[in-house]
Amino acid sequence: MLVGGYYDYNGRGINDIEPAGVTTVGAQNGTNDLTPAYSGMDIREYKFNRNRYGFGGSLDYKLADSSVIYVRGLFSDFKDSGRRWAYTLSDTSPVNTNPANGPNSPGFNTEIRAAHYQIASLLFGGNHVFTKYYANWGLSRRVPGF
Repeated sequence: MLVGGYYDYNGRGINDIEPAGVTTVGAQNGTNDLTPAYSGMDIREYKFNRNRYGFGGSLDYKLADSSVIYVRGLFSDFKDSGRRWAYTLSDTSPVNTNPANGPNSPGFNTEIRAAHYQIASLLFGGNHVFTKYYANWGLSRRVPGF
C-alpha cells in the first residue's frame, strides 16, 4: 500500500499598472508625430487566496507469482479566490480628448473571483504473465460528484 498527499496555501497581493489607449500624437491630430500618447491608465490591486490539497494512493495485491491486481485513486481540490480593485484615470489634455472614449473622469470597479476545481479518479487494473504473453489491463472511472 502507498498513500501520499499535499497541501499548499498561497495568499498574496499584486499591484499592477496598465496603460490604456496607447497611440501616437500624430494618429490623433493627423501629423507625422510618432510621440506616444496615453489616454489613461488603470491602477489595479489584486489579493489572491489559493488553497490546494490532494491525496492519492495505490493498493496492490499479488494473486500469484505472475499476477497482480491493483486499485489506485486520486483526489485534488483547488480553490482560487481573489479580489481585484481597479482605479481608472483618464488624460484630459486636448490631444487626448476623444468623444468615443467617454468622459475623462476617474473611475473605479471591482471584481470578485471564486473559482473552485476538483478532480477525482479511481483505477482498477492488473498485470498477468502467461507462458509467452503479458496482459496489462485497467478500468478507470472519474468519481461521481466531482
